[in-house]
Amino acid sequence: DEEIMQRVCAGEVSLVSELFDRHHRKLFRYAWRMTGDTQMSEDLVQEVFVKVMRHRETFAANSSFAAWMYSIARNAQSDVWRKRKREVALD
Repeated sequence: DEEIMQRVCAGEVSLVSELFDRHHRKLFRYAWRMTGDTQMSEDLVQEVFVKVMRHRETFAANSSFAAWMYSIARNAQSDVWRKRKREVALD
């Protein structure tokens, strides 16, 4: 995974699909445990991989891709909860 991510960082962005194929099921289960909501979990998986692409230059060469990805997922979930907290229900 780390080697593939290094190549993604070097410009071979199409390889991110291989990382998605390897990790999306586990990432979905992780998101579902945090949310308990299928649709929200699917959205979170998509958001994580958008952020992987958008912030690929922050991936450290000597770090674990999975740890980095789950960190992104945890932060994305925190963002969702913060946004929901600010929403006001209208009767």
